[in-house]
Amino acid sequence: MHVRRLTGLPLAIATLAACSQPAAPPPPGPDPAAVRAAVDSQFGKLSAAYRALDGSAFAAVYATDAVSSSPNGALTGRPAIEAVMKKNFANVVSTANDSATTEDFVVAGDRAVQAGHVTWTETDKGKKPMRMRVDFVFTWRKDADGVWRIQRDLDYQTTTPAK
Repeated sequence: MHVRRLTGLPLAIATLAACSQPAAPPPPGPDPAAVRAAVDSQFGKLSAAYRALDGSAFAAVYATDAVSSSPNGALTGRPAIEAVMKKNFANVVSTANDSATTEDFVVAGDRAVQAGHVTWTETDKGKKPMRMRVDFVFTWRKDADGVWRIQRDLDYQTTTPAK
């Protein structure tokens, strides 16, 4: 009679048992309320920069590799956004009566998506006051320094005479 040794079988069973264990749960994602508070703070800086007509402070809320898209085209990178905002602000005399509404806000890992609109009255040099409205979708990203910045924005602006 021939007896066969099964030394590899216990090792194979142990390996299969280890593979069949449930996977560890993924680490918890960011707290949506904390992300919303951080983004709201950054959005406040963006609004304050617009009211102050400060192109540098406005662009600082954008990631260095941000893309800003509108019907007029796309701007890539914070320096391009800053240059255009400085040029635009050079023609503005004043802004007033601003308001912002966030209609949707979703957090997914190190990204957050915010959709909404802002309205304000703007007076450009040599022109009558105009009521402005921008509908936007911002993708915010938590950068390596822990600050949430706009990575991508899509916006559409409408203008009507101010009353």
